[in-house]
Amino acid sequence: TADFAAQFTMLRIPGGDARQQFDWRTADPGPCNARWNWEAYATLAARANQGLFLETNIVRGTPEGAAAWVMDARRRGLRVGVVAIGNEVWGDFDDGFRPAARYAADLRAHATAIHRVAPDVPIAAAIGTFNEDAWNREVIRRAGDVIDALDIHWYPHHREYERAPPSEIMAEPEAIPQLMARLRGIVRDEAPARASHIRVILGEYDCAEDPPANPAEVVPGRAYSQWAMPNAVCWGSALGEMIREGIPMAFLYTVQGYRFGAIPGNECDMNPPSLVRPKVLAHRLYREHFGDRLVEVTAQDVPSYRSEGPPFWDGFQGEAPYLKAYASLADGGRSLRVIVVSRRESGVDDVAFALRDFDPLPDGRLWELVGDNVRASNENVNGPRDAVRIEQRALTVTGRDFTYRVPPHSVTAIELTRRGAGPTDGGFVA
Repeated sequence: TADFAAQFTMLRIPGGDARQQFDWRTADPGPCNARWNWEAYATLAARANQGLFLETNIVRGTPEGAAAWVMDARRRGLRVGVVAIGNEVWGDFDDGFRPAARYAADLRAHATAIHRVAPDVPIAAAIGTFNEDAWNREVIRRAGDVIDALDIHWYPHHREYERAPPSEIMAEPEAIPQLMARLRGIVRDEAPARASHIRVILGEYDCAEDPPANPAEVVPGRAYSQWAMPNAVCWGSALGEMIREGIPMAFLYTVQGYRFGAIPGNECDMNPPSLVRPKVLAHRLYREHFGDRLVEVTAQDVPSYRSEGPPFWDGFQGEAPYLKAYASLADGGRSLRVIVVSRRESGVDDVAFALRDFDPLPDGRLWELVGDNVRASNENVNGPRDAVRIEQRALTVTGRDFTYRVPPHSVTAIELTRRGAGPTDGGFVA
């Protein structure tokens, strides 16, 4: 689990704390012989050169204790990227639940204590979905002057297997621009002086949640979408939309776990993971094949379909395009990197690409994240462990204009190299 977690640039600690067990000062926060206490997290972060998203325990902790945690991390040479005050405190299911006025007071007390010893550390406020917008508005109105970020958890498709069609799950990223517009509007209304400063962080996210909460109720042979191709396709667009919207941090929940884990199992499982879930493969495409400078994509004549995903928890209802593309430059502008996402359940699309200000060499490369069918999964189906996989292949282009046949329910990374030398801004139109 530690080796897998080391691939990420930021580490959220403890990463969800509904029962308020974790306290950074104690050596035994939970099961498995205290395997994941603060010492273990700090060791991992130092080894992997990871920044930290510290989530305070608002039930057992104090503002002074949070400030001491920040200072302890800094004494270890660790970078504290943000401190979030509590976990999902807007929900009455959480031990830390409190009215908005009380939480705003907690934010102010924590910000004061932390900034007394570390003035440059950003403070994040936990906020809920649009169902909690009255609560959200009051918190921001009362404490907007002391916070630097909003920590929202995005789980758009809370439906059990029987009511979780792949087409809906794959369309959910279309809700991200709507979510960001709504939150930015609330900040402008309630904390106008800080509107350009307060950022939005996805402290947790995943696209589907159709496996049962109790592992004993899992139906053998069933391809749950959360562990299958629909979630991977959703992630293929979700990551692109996060980048387009300027979301600075987003954290999967969790690294290892029965339902939400990037790798299956539980915190006490010492066996090396035999598989990673399809969403991780989508993440891998971005990590390995996306650049550092976003460039424009214009899409024309792309067909769409109606998605009736659940509107609660910031899900998407509306017309969703079957195809999405996200483009970037890397290597000082010498490499064009494009992610193409297909939401089709079946059938291919011959897509014509036209590049602007970029003359490619003929020998390109691509990596396709594909599945044998729209519900393909590598677990719980007694099938091959590579039913969902990344396939690498060559791509030959004849100039700025070329065609690529996009497989259904897929995420594809394309890399092209600029003809000639020297950095340039470049552009891309599809």
